[in-house]
Amino acid sequence: MGFLTFLDEIGQPLPRPDERVEDILAELEAKDRAESRIAEAIRELEALLGADPTSPEDAYALGYALYLTRDASKQERVRRLLRRVVAAEPLHFRALLYLGYGDYRRGHYEDALGHFRTAQSIALDDRLGLRSHEMVIATLWALGQVEDALAELARFAALPRPRLHHHLDPTELATELERHAPLRSLHGAMVPALRESCARLDAKGRWEPWFVPLAERIIETSARERS
Repeated sequence: MGFLTFLDEIGQPLPRPDERVEDILAELEAKDRAESRIAEAIRELEALLGADPTSPEDAYALGYALYLTRDASKQERVRRLLRRVVAAEPLHFRALLYLGYGDYRRGHYEDALGHFRTAQSIALDDRLGLRSHEMVIATLWALGQVEDALAELARFAALPRPRLHHHLDPTELATELERHAPLRSLHGAMVPALRESCARLDAKGRWEPWFVPLAERIIETSARERS
């Protein structure tokens, strides 16, 4: 039984659709979210979007819920929904971010970079805001634009310590940098630039040293590839 059906049956007033969408998104973004909740949310959001097909927020919420399934057969619909949101609201941060993620995971790095750049330009000082900065770095790195990626990494490492300390999870950026490391040739000033930025990130974080060892692994891998 869906949440709205349950309220209707016990005679409780139904929440306004926009309030319910906000509640569903909060539930989906919770770290302790049950996987079964995603399927329930999709059913509710399908009904809400069916009642108001022009709503960008309903389209975003449904696209996000479908994105969370990681079901490849659903991802084309995710893209269509998120593109609809961006067509209506070109600066919808979250729609841009998840469009970027979808393109990145398909290896469409140029398209991903455009979405991440726009998201980065309007990012807030929160966890998701940092993700847009991280993914600009990761996408430039994946494209082989090493100098540009290192320049972005330096700007990222220069962000205020409280912002990085409270909101940065190092795993995603570190994973993407290392995943593409064998394809990247570091030389000259690139090596100290990478070391300096990684040292600054570790100094501002709340984790054990993470980026400094990563930098050394990337430098070592790059040296092997050049030899």
